[in-house]
Amino acid sequence: MVKKKPIKKEQVKKIARLLADFCGLWVVNSGLKSGILFTISESASPVTAAELARAGGYSLFFAEAWLMAAYSFEILEHIPGKGFELSAHMKEILLNKAGDNYLGSAIMMFSGLSSAYDEFSKRIKDPKKLTPRRQSIRMIKSMAEVTRNDLAVIIDRIINNNAQLRKTMHGRATVLDIGSGLGYAAVSFCKTFPGIKVTALDIDKRQISAAAKIIREENCGKSICLLAKDARRADFKQKFDLIFMNLSLHEIGNSDKERSAFLNKCRRWLKNKGFLLINEFYLPAKMNEFRRLSSQIISGIQVFESISGNKLMTIPGISKLLKKSGFRKIKVIRHPSPLRVFILARR
Repeated sequence: MVKKKPIKKEQVKKIARLLADFCGLWVVNSGLKSGILFTISESASPVTAAELARAGGYSLFFAEAWLMAAYSFEILEHIPGKGFELSAHMKEILLNKAGDNYLGSAIMMFSGLSSAYDEFSKRIKDPKKLTPRRQSIRMIKSMAEVTRNDLAVIIDRIINNNAQLRKTMHGRATVLDIGSGLGYAAVSFCKTFPGIKVTALDIDKRQISAAAKIIREENCGKSICLLAKDARRADFKQKFDLIFMNLSLHEIGNSDKERSAFLNKCRRWLKNKGFLLINEFYLPAKMNEFRRLSSQIISGIQVFESISGNKLMTIPGISKLLKKSGFRKIKVIRHPSPLRVFILARR
């Protein structure tokens, strides 16, 4: 069957929708960063622009503009004669950091990528000049917040759901956290499993410095060793019970050869029957899946990652690399987010 071509009016509407969505992203982002959304959520009743301005110390002029924009994008509902309130479920989605459906951090992260996408247009004709892009600490924190909730899922649904891994982690396990970032995973593991020792490795010295502060504040310094080092050039004499890679596999080169070589190193670093746990973005495996909403988002992330020479993989592609590198008992575990996947494997 020949697919019917869309008419011009439909295509114009599609591009106009992109413009509207872009505006909506910035409206929500400004509501999060300014605290307006939180102020509205804390109100016991609908608020007018004047009430919002008084409660949050905002300019009445800006409050009026933001309320109408947020209503336009259905973030708010208007109650005639009373004012505005959050639309159904928006508090959970935009403000509840502990919820499975929380997207507030993702909104702030994507809003900060404009300069990166501008750089893509400059580099597209000369990909050989790609160099690792240094993100601002502010952007790094936004990215870290996006996956912070994954840690509770990892502990509850993966570690505690695997008898052998659970037993290991409740003992004196040794853990290698590759691409440890701000140290959220290392801290979470140490607080949940007090007997373990974590080696947290990251190439970015700024993140190691920020992680050190967080680790001190959480009183986990005796359990976590921080290393500012490129994982591809690292080597360890000790063996680990668990290696954790949080959104870092796609940064290990952009070819199967490079990644396979690195996974071989990971396997050598593991104790016999040790575990490798990967939390990673993934591309659709089939062309007809690319126009799903989640795939549209992930394809945008791929454009961003390409600026640093990184390439996302498909789930079958990751599994194939693990098998090639000698891992066994490879288990693909569904992620609460359609953008990411958990994969657990054993040496």
